[in-house]
Amino acid sequence: MAGELEYFKQKVSGTDKIMQSFVIGGVLLIYSMITAGISSFSPMTITKLLNLMGYYVIVWIGAILFIQGIIRRHHS
Repeated sequence: MAGELEYFKQKVSGTDKIMQSFVIGGVLLIYSMITAGISSFSPMTITKLLNLMGYYVIVWIGAILFIQGIIRRHHS
């Protein structure tokens, strides 16, 4: 796993900034969702929260796969 991770890090060196912005964006999004959820706590908010988080996870995975696809294309 460590070797795989190191290999991936080398492959992704060019997209580090993109990945960092995704991670920061994700943290900020989740943080804002949690604070919004606490300030107006209702079952509806929780449902919206879960839907948003699910959507964000799908987008994030899609972005990672897209980036990996670009990297693979450049290195093949």
